[in-house]
Amino acid sequence: MAADSPQDELLGEPLAMDVVDELRSIDPDGAWLVELVSTFQKDAEERIEALGAAIDSGNHTDAERLAHSVAGASRTVGAVRVAKVAQKIRLAGRAQDAATARSLLPALTHELTVAIGALHGVLGK
Repeated sequence: MAADSPQDELLGEPLAMDVVDELRSIDPDGAWLVELVSTFQKDAEERIEALGAAIDSGNHTDAERLAHSVAGASRTVGAVRVAKVAQKIRLAGRAQDAATARSLLPALTHELTVAIGALHGVLGK
């Protein structure tokens, strides 16, 4: 899969195909996996919005927690680049570095969009 930007090259492939393949192996017809991706997308979008609000309000504890949640859910569906950016935001939250956390939000949103597109491509949906 070709990288979409120089940043993409630094982060690697958007999906961990071993994770995606394992999920597909437990759902041969793909119906559950399509629902899982839809739920992941909705949940991640809501958490990223709440993450931005937490950063803006200076609530580092919530920012760290929300970023951790996004990272974990992303790893579960194989969205490794989303997880990497969320992890960077989590660490910034822990360090109470709102400027760094805020500066990473556009990358997090971008990586979520890329991952969802890649997941739909893999699923043929």
